[in-house]
Parts: sequence; structure tokens; C-alpha cells
Amino acid sequence: MIRIGLRDAKAHFHRLVMSIIAIALGVSFVVGSFCFRSMLNDQVTQLMGTNSDHDVYVRGTTEEQNDSSFATSGPISSGTSYNKIDTSLVTQIEQVKGIDNVSPPERTIGATLLDHDGNAVVTTGAPTLMISASSEHPWRAANFIAGTYATGEHEIALSQDAAKKAGLQVGDTTRLIVNGEPHTMKVSGVFTTQTAELGVLIILAQPALVNQLMQLQGEDTSKVDKIGVYGNRTTPLTVQKQHQLADRINKALPKDSKAHAVTGQSVRDEATKSTQESLGFVQPLILIFAVIALFVGAFIIANTFTMIVRDSMRGYALLRSVGASPAQVFFSVVIQALILGVIGSVLGVLLGWGLIELIDWGLSKGGFPLSGSPTPSPTAVAVGFMVGVVVTVIGSAIPARTAATAPPIQAMNETMNPEKPVTARGWIGAGMVAFGALCWLLCWLLAAKKVSWAWLTTVGTGWLLGLGGVCTAGGVIVLAPALVTGAAKVLGWLPSRIPGDRHAGHPQHRPHETSHRQHGRPVRGRGNRQLPERARLVNARLGERYDRRQSSCRLCARLRRALAIRLAEGRQ
Repeated sequence: MIRIGLRDAKAHFHRLVMSIIAIALGVSFVVGSFCFRSMLNDQVTQLMGTNSDHDVYVRGTTEEQNDSSFATSGPISSGTSYNKIDTSLVTQIEQVKGIDNVSPPERTIGATLLDHDGNAVVTTGAPTLMISASSEHPWRAANFIAGTYATGEHEIALSQDAAKKAGLQVGDTTRLIVNGEPHTMKVSGVFTTQTAELGVLIILAQPALVNQLMQLQGEDTSKVDKIGVYGNRTTPLTVQKQHQLADRINKALPKDSKAHAVTGQSVRDEATKSTQESLGFVQPLILIFAVIALFVGAFIIANTFTMIVRDSMRGYALLRSVGASPAQVFFSVVIQALILGVIGSVLGVLLGWGLIELIDWGLSKGGFPLSGSPTPSPTAVAVGFMVGVVVTVIGSAIPARTAATAPPIQAMNETMNPEKPVTARGWIGAGMVAFGALCWLLCWLLAAKKVSWAWLTTVGTGWLLGLGGVCTAGGVIVLAPALVTGAAKVLGWLPSRIPGDRHAGHPQHRPHETSHRQHGRPVRGRGNRQLPERARLVNARLGERYDRRQSSCRLCARLRRALAIRLAEGRQ
């Protein structure tokens, strides 16, 4: 039966092309969603390691509502916000044993960098970020490829991306616009970081200059969100040493300071988790398209295999007549589905990988580079492959069952069972459409803040929007056959009112010719002058079919006689 399944798959391969495309699209969305989410997670993890690279952080003890801006959190949100602490704690923290450097990581946005032609350097939505850093208070994530830190208030160091976009090199002079006032600056160095900064232009300046610019913007510089501590300026401390250093700092902090020290790794973990959760809508959004594509693909597969089974019903009947079991016939059809699923899944994995590579390339060209790897993980490949194969087998199960359970004599005569009523299917489809509309209504109510139900807030607008789309699309597909009869009556009402000979050439008014067509016999004229010409055309179309049917009928007669003899022998 495996050979028969392989032979049938090869014979009907041209019919399976659209099914392969449908499965490939669905699998590509599945693999692409996992790859893109993994790439974003890698990007966030690397960013946290770069932007929050201190060994220990001293922050407030009371959690507050997170209203931190980009200026305080950097390119990625830092998660939970705490009460601000006094900068005077720096002096006390510096007295703790094992500390190399202490500095509040001051940063601000709102500055505009001008290029060598005097034009503003623009980015794709990402701002320009100024960070306080100097040789006395370095930023460990910065690796200088030319020059060094700024040594005066009229010097700045630029990230490699910022220097490239501005066309500036070490020693060049440019202008920095802050609150509408131009400041002449000299480029003291160009540096890189361990990861891409999502298109953000980073400028390192003297702490005094950053503090002054923050005051011009109306910010209180006497209190900060946190204070960063380096145990070593060049080498990060292990997690164990971070805990030891944090414990020593906590003992040195005044009890009324409302501050406590935590390890840098814990801060990075909290920020990474918070950011990844905020980006969690991306994968469900892509998976919605995957579900829709696979859902439609399942219908295409079922329709394709239904046509294949109908065309091959006589062959399956012969197999049943010579002793093949229903399970063997079922398996011969499923073999074709497995081949289809494997080919579609392999193409889908490659297509999903290619789509993520294309997205990564497009973001890089648009000034929004990602440093995460777009290569699909083994888990993503396995999940995509299994989904494609399972959906294909499920789509072919009903046609395969029809081929396996059809009586041999009925299949040889190619008689069709009467169509099943579609009333129940219509009600199911209408229910799915109504449920999808309800999901969309709840999504609108939640987005417009018309209601404040806790369970609805937990579900979120993303899942409601996706579930509504899937149920509505599936409901329309399920409901469509139940609407055919009514739609035909409505669409046929106007043509039925048009005057004229609507019955000219209709088969019902040529019963003799119609009967001969149905039974595959040649049409012969009976005195009508137009009939001989029509008969010749019909005979030309049905000649080959008539010969085949005559020979098949003789074969069926022989099989019937053989079956009758076997039944008679069994009764005796």
C-alpha cells in the first residue's frame, strides 16, 4: 500500500501544489513567530547587559507607579520603578571596601546632534541619548575604537553609529542643540557597544555637562533613580561577589536613607523580564496569521483530497475487491498526505527563516538594527514541522475515510451518496460568526475603556482581536454552503424575469440526448436537421469515455460473478 500511495501522490502532484503552498505559508508564520520572538529576547538580554552593566545598584525601597521616561530607562524600559534617592549617598558608598567606582548613571534626551554640514542627524523614531561618563567615572560597556572620553565641557564622545550618520571623526567640531541653544562641541572619541542600540544615537559627555543640561530641562538632579557601583572598572564581578558587595553596602547605608543595594544581575533580570513581557504581543499577533493560514490550508487540503478520492474511487474499489482492508486503503491516502505535509513543512521552515532574515535586513537598512540571531532554533523547526504534517493529515482524514468505507460495488458503479443536509453546519457557522463579533465588541469596549472587568483586562485586546478574526473567518467558511441555496434563488430571480427563449439549447428539452450523455452512449439524430451536427460534437467528446466505460462494465460484471460464486461457496 505504500507503493500505491507513492504512485498516487506522483500522479496527482499537480493537484497538490496549492495545498503545499497553503501549508508552507502557515508553517512559515509559525516558524517566523518563534524566530522573531527569540531574536527580540536575545536583543533585550544583550541590551540589558550593556545599559545596566554595573555590578551593584543602590535604589529606593518603595515601589512606585512606573512612569519613567526614556531618559532614565534607556533604550529599553527598566521595569519596576522605586522612590528616588539622594545623590549625597555617593560619598558614603565610596567608603565601602571593594568598590572601584560609584556614580549615578545620569542620562537625558532632547539634544540634537548636527552633522558636518550643519544639518540635524535624524533617526527612525529613536532619540539621541546623552550619558554622563568620563575617565574618572567610565561606562564599562563602551569600547573606544578611536580617541577617549571627553575631558572638558566642550567635548563629547560619539557612538560609532552616531559618528557614521553625522560624518564626524575624532578631532572634528560640531554643534549640539539643547533646548534651542547651540553648543559647540569637539569629538574626543568614537566607541562601540557589545550590542546594537536599536537606532539610538549615544553621546558620552562630562557628568557636569549632563547635569547642567538636565537642569536646563527642569529636572531635579539632587535625587536620582539609582546609583551604579563598579567593583571593577574593566571586569564584571561574579554573582556571588555581587551579593557580597551589596551586603557590605547595605550595612553602610543610613537607616533613614530609604535606599538599599541589590545586585546588578537581579536588576538586569527584572528589566529583561519586564521588557519581554511588554513585547509578548508580537508572537500571538503573528500566530494569528499562522492559525488563519493553516485553517484555510486544511480546507484546501480536504477539498483536494476529496477530488482525488472521487477520481480514484474505482481503483480503491478494485483494491477492496481483491482483498485490501479498509485500513490499508485509508493508509494509502494518508501516505499522500504525509508526503504533502513533509514537503510543505520543509518549504515553510525555509520560507519562515527567509522572512525573518528579510525583516532583519530591512530593519538594519532603516536604521533600526537588531543584534539578535534570526536563525530558527531546533524547537521552532520541530514545532513548525509537526504542525504542518498534523494539519495535512487531519485535512485528508475525512476523504481517506470515504475511500476506505465506500462499498466496492457502489464505488465501481461510481454512484454518489446523496448530499447531507447543511442545516446543522449553517447553525454552527452562524454561531462562530456571532462569537467572533462578540470578541471584537469586547475588544472595542476594552480599548475604549467602556468597561473595567477584571477577567477582560486579563485576557487583553490582542487575544480578543485575534480570536474574533479566527472565529469570524472560520464561521464564514463553515456557513457558506448553507447559504448557497438561498443565494442562488436571490441571484436567479432577476434573470428569470428577463423575456426571451430561456430554454433554447437546455438539456432538459433534449431528453433523448441528455439520457445518452448520462449513460455514455453516442447521440443519434432523429430527423432534426440540427441534431446530426450536435451528435457529432457530443460523440467526439464521449467516444473515448464510452469505450472505457464499456470495458469497465464488462470487468465489473466479471467481478460481480466472482463475488457471487465466493458468497455461494461460503454459504455451502
